[in-house]
Amino acid sequence: MQYWKAVGRAMVGLPAGALVNAFGAVVLGAPIRIQYLTRTLHWSLLMSLFTVVPAASVLGSSWMDWQRLFANSKPRGVLEYMICLPAHGAVIGAWFGAWPMPLDWERPWQEWPICVTYGAVVGYSLGMLASLGSGGLLIKDRLLHVCSHLGINRFSFGSQYEVVEAPLIIGIYGFFRRDPQHCSYWKAVGRAMVGLPAGALVNAFGAVVLGAPIRIQYLTRTLYWSLLMSLFTVVPAASVLGSSWMDWQRLFANSKPRGVLEYMICLPAHGAVIGAWFGAWPMPLDWERPWQEWPICVTYGAVVGYSLGMLASLVCTFVQNGRHHVKGD
Repeated sequence: MQYWKAVGRAMVGLPAGALVNAFGAVVLGAPIRIQYLTRTLHWSLLMSLFTVVPAASVLGSSWMDWQRLFANSKPRGVLEYMICLPAHGAVIGAWFGAWPMPLDWERPWQEWPICVTYGAVVGYSLGMLASLGSGGLLIKDRLLHVCSHLGINRFSFGSQYEVVEAPLIIGIYGFFRRDPQHCSYWKAVGRAMVGLPAGALVNAFGAVVLGAPIRIQYLTRTLYWSLLMSLFTVVPAASVLGSSWMDWQRLFANSKPRGVLEYMICLPAHGAVIGAWFGAWPMPLDWERPWQEWPICVTYGAVVGYSLGMLASLVCTFVQNGRHHVKGD
């Protein structure tokens, strides 16, 4: 019940945060004409997913904690760094992304809110990477704290991260579903919810085949890790592509994405898998460090790989758009 209560808080925070972000955007100069209303709505929902939803899910209605995180910028502990820094990064990134809009370059990406959205995504990804270092994830006492709670408390690091990221990923990719005339937003969300446990089973099976421990005390840890990997790999594709086997094969077997959205599905998923693989390297070494326990370093590797994959997808998008402009000229 505690998990679903947190998800419910996140769902309430999504439209509330969207209203705040939309108001702020209009005050700072966003166009308010009728043809821009849908764009502003989508952008404000995205910004709410980046800024309000994680805090609403974890902190609830604790005004003192909200003020400490967002007004005073004083996070405490790993999870609060992973809420505070990406949220600040998204806002700062959106602000920097707005700079080219009034210039007379006459490029299509200067339209509201394209460059602002790119800036927010880049800022959020950089904030997530910064939180991995600034949050003390590599500091011994933090690792001891995570190790002592991983798999024991109901809200361990794995489950907390999933509470933050699950509504974020499912909510974002639901807006970018294929064929929106025949597939509603909630149908895309439903596909993502089905893909979450299905992908977790596949990831858990792959982890066990590749050497993950199968003893009873590791079952909860493996469950959290496999759900996290499913969020990174299967859920976005399930939400956008549905059951189109040809598209799944083209993206994940042949690695041939087409367009912006498929880059944002393919590259982060590959990055998460590669990052988890590199993260597993220290596990068998005889350093006797607490972060060598399954699946701590594998989880950190997956998060770093996913964030780098998201940044790489944005770079590929800009390169692809640049080539189209060159051909057009």
